[in-house]
Amino acid sequence: MWEKYRPEILGVLVAGLVLNLWYLSSLAVDESIIPKSYTFVIDAVSIIAAAFFGSYSAFLLNQKREEEKEQLRRINAVNGALFVIVRQANALLNLIKGFDDWKDKKTAFYEMPASYPSEYRDLRLDLSEIDFLLRESDPNLLFQLSVEQERFEAAITSVRLRTEFHFNELQPALDASGFDDDDASLEDLIRIVGDRIAITAYKSTENVFSHVYQTYDSLVEAIDELHSEAVRLYPGIEFIKFQPGYKV
Repeated sequence: MWEKYRPEILGVLVAGLVLNLWYLSSLAVDESIIPKSYTFVIDAVSIIAAAFFGSYSAFLLNQKREEEKEQLRRINAVNGALFVIVRQANALLNLIKGFDDWKDKKTAFYEMPASYPSEYRDLRLDLSEIDFLLRESDPNLLFQLSVEQERFEAAITSVRLRTEFHFNELQPALDASGFDDDDASLEDLIRIVGDRIAITAYKSTENVFSHVYQTYDSLVEAIDELHSEAVRLYPGIEFIKFQPGYKV
């Protein structure tokens, strides 16, 4: 309570001190408790004390305002970070919904439709805005968030690379060979388009599934951890939550 209301309490104390000194000064003059020649000393002490404590109270009040301003900045920064990683998880979830029908099919590496993902350039964590977590929270949390940012970018890159390979190499090779088989194995495709194209198509598709599904799971965990830590640090504040109702 003292820390929260320190400027106000000191203000009341200063006011009481000044009133007492004023009263003592009046009493000294009216009733000759002390020589009248000393009243200027009391007046001077009153003025100096009032000025000192007034300045100190103003300093504390300003300090309190700065602390409140910084706390608001930190709350907004945490909410901003949550907003970014929730959108990252949602972006991956949208990809997953399109992959679910293919991830268990052996023909996915050449049959699954390819499409370019969005750039998601705005979905990047500004770790400098939440670096106070290094001091006030588990330092590993900030490191985990930095890793999740890299994993998200890697997941999106894996989708883009597969799409480019599918359009630029796999599909032209299949078209040139007259390929028309919806149940071909990897070995069949190797015979038709060669090792490099067939194996690259297979591995790039597996990479997409691995990156996207695993990164989604780890992002959901990171969101939960950051949200829990935010609630612990700033109780009573509403923070963004992610409740997709979906588990990979």
